[in-house]
Amino acid sequence: MLNSIFLLSNIALFLASIILVTHHDPIKKLLSLICLFFSASLTFLTYNFYFLGLTYLIVYIGAIAILFLFVIMMVPLEN
Repeated sequence: MLNSIFLLSNIALFLASIILVTHHDPIKKLLSLICLFFSASLTFLTYNFYFLGLTYLIVYIGAIAILFLFVIMMVPLEN
């Protein structure tokens, strides 16, 4: 069971990093960054590193990603 969760988490990490590098839309980049942080946290949790996993969830997704979202929404984007 943990092996399948670990495998799915790493596939999500890989796909989110590819999307983060290739797309030009900042909202899609931010959502893939959140997915990347979440799957990295899930990887830590499958290795029983609970403190690192929860730190990723609280600090990176809860604070940094939301700050990036706020900045992206405040800056006017031109087409």
